[in-house]
Amino acid sequence: MNVLKLASSDYGMVYLEPVVKEGQRVREGDVIVRILSRETTGNLEETEAAVAKEKANLELMKRGGRPEEIEQAKEEVKKAESEYQTSTEELQRFRELFNKKLISKEEMDKKESENAVLNSELGIAKNKLKILQKGASEEEIRVSEAEIARLEAKVKLYKDQVAASDLKSPISGIVTHLRPAENLLKIANYDTMRVLIPVSEKDMDIVSLGQKVKAKVRSFPFKTFSGLVTRISHQGEKYNNKEVFTVTSKIDNSDLLLKPGMTGQAKIYCGKRSIAYLLLRRIVGWIRVEVWSWF
Repeated sequence: MNVLKLASSDYGMVYLEPVVKEGQRVREGDVIVRILSRETTGNLEETEAAVAKEKANLELMKRGGRPEEIEQAKEEVKKAESEYQTSTEELQRFRELFNKKLISKEEMDKKESENAVLNSELGIAKNKLKILQKGASEEEIRVSEAEIARLEAKVKLYKDQVAASDLKSPISGIVTHLRPAENLLKIANYDTMRVLIPVSEKDMDIVSLGQKVKAKVRSFPFKTFSGLVTRISHQGEKYNNKEVFTVTSKIDNSDLLLKPGMTGQAKIYCGKRSIAYLLLRRIVGWIRVEVWSWF
């Protein structure tokens, strides 16, 4: 008999972001962990997108517009105006709800940010139409080139921040264990749980991904939870003086009955076998397991 533990489905980690997966092969010098906030990576992606837009705009300035491009630009302006107007009306409604304390400041800030983005996109669409219709002056071209240079400098800054926060592998090999010992912040989702099943090395030849798992916990002895094998450890470890490999199963927990730390038993269904095979092999029964969070 082996053990199971329950824990939550998803973790959000602040400032610690693994960029490899268990079982993945890495080389010496490969990035394995990124210590970084989501804000920096988001800023990098947004700025790179802004560079691409401004370069396309500059090319348009230098080339001029064709009739079909002008018509398309007019449609884009109409669409942007409609989206901005709708967003502005929603923003006014959000402000009224916020003043009545019916929504949070976070929701209010998000809506204001969305409205500001749509306003910016409307301005870009109008400017594009103007350029297509009238062409661009030398001064406007120089302004666009200067803006590209400014944005590219920001991209370099964000990339330098990302590179400075990368932790690299000191050797080449396979990732065998991926569970940060300490996290600054955890956000847990209990909709699904993972069951960790220590399986004897003698039984590893019949365990594979996708096999059905049935689990019971002490708190609910008459209820059976169903899942599938989703991960098989690449490295053995000692458990009750035996060499075992951890098999992970994902269990639905939409009713929120399972809680992190619960213990119980689990059984892995390894498919049909011949009578002769069963006579030559010890029949595998229920395995005591531990349930941990899914991440």
